[in-house]
Amino acid sequence: MRTRTVRASRAQPVMCPYKGLARFERSDADLFHGRERLVAAMIARMVGTPLIAVVGASGSGKSSLVRAGLLPALSVGALPGLASARQVVVTPAGDPDLAAELDPIIEAPVVLVVDQLEEVFTALDGERRAAFVDLLVGAVTAGRATAVLTLRSDFYGHCAEHPCLASMIEENTLLMRPMNVEELRRAIEQPALLAGLSMEGGLVDLLADEVRDAPGGLPLLSTALLSLWELRDGRELTLAAYRDSGGVAGAVEHVGERTPS
Repeated sequence: MRTRTVRASRAQPVMCPYKGLARFERSDADLFHGRERLVAAMIARMVGTPLIAVVGASGSGKSSLVRAGLLPALSVGALPGLASARQVVVTPAGDPDLAAELDPIIEAPVVLVVDQLEEVFTALDGERRAAFVDLLVGAVTAGRATAVLTLRSDFYGHCAEHPCLASMIEENTLLMRPMNVEELRRAIEQPALLAGLSMEGGLVDLLADEVRDAPGGLPLLSTALLSLWELRDGRELTLAAYRDSGGVAGAVEHVGERTPS
């Protein structure tokens, strides 16, 4: 049965609950759904552990998991002792001078997120790479910070160049696994509910079936959902919009157009 269409008035702007190709940030925690079990697994692994590395393929959602899933959960007390911790997020390419980021940090607890650790190998020369890794390892071993790293799986072997870092990562790695159907449904439905949107019957199943087990499927799903929002009928996301946009497969054609230059 077709869901009743509710049209938004011009006086009622319709919030877009989908991110397209943009990553989720801490401020997007309310929109981030489907990874609750993985967030819980991260928190469990962090008990008594000074470092955890989230490893997965490009497009698997590592950055979003940490920024919009883990950090907000820690802020509300998911892990005793870190609820009031200072949260510092850096990327090696954007913040190569890690000393400047760590200098104001005098007392623990601190949660230091090094997002896209692979940039250590792609964006830094040998001298800056060694300095960055030494500072990171030093902060962890000295108890100045609890570190959370995200790393593309194809760069996992590069960490062997730095034995101390390699040992920490080897002992404390969490692999990003594909989302199952129920998790995909939550990632699709819950943001829509938050925004006051309805979804035509059968649409969620179509989207979930098309993206499950697809390599790099999550960015395409998010792009497809953004297209559906743009083509919405009032406050309803429809099957007609799904067909017009080409669904998840059609999102491939829009990736280049949506990627910032």
